[in-house]
Amino acid sequence: MRPHELDPCLIVDGQVAFAVRQEVAVLVFAVERWDMETADTLFRESTALCRPAPHSLITHLAAEPGAHVRKRLSELQRELEATQFFDQRRVAVITDSVATRGAITAWRWLTGSQMQGFPARDLSRASEWVCGERSEPGAVAAAFRQCSGLLEDVS
Repeated sequence: MRPHELDPCLIVDGQVAFAVRQEVAVLVFAVERWDMETADTLFRESTALCRPAPHSLITHLAAEPGAHVRKRLSELQRELEATQFFDQRRVAVITDSVATRGAITAWRWLTGSQMQGFPARDLSRASEWVCGERSEPGAVAAAFRQCSGLLEDVS
């Protein structure tokens, strides 16, 4: 059962642009201050709009979540995955921070998770990696650009 397609929209009080293309959720975060309620709202609103997608292409334009919120996001993700039938989940993170990409690489090596960081200039490569054989990379990259544009329009 494939996730529904969802055109780019704003959720979490306009702080997150969200879209789904085939099996990839696209999330562009402009959250200034992450807290537990923001994490809970993100999962509640995104799952209300669309059946969860097994893979994600994400970026943070503002603050990244701190350790306690990352822990909560991981808990919410595990709860979601317990009710879904996902193969190996892939997460592509767009960031120009070399330190963040390095931390993602270390996490991947330590946990065996399918998470990879890409600089913004490599959006096409990130889309191809996260899609694998399951989704159309061009449609995912276009949704990412549309989501980014939604947040530019409200700032």
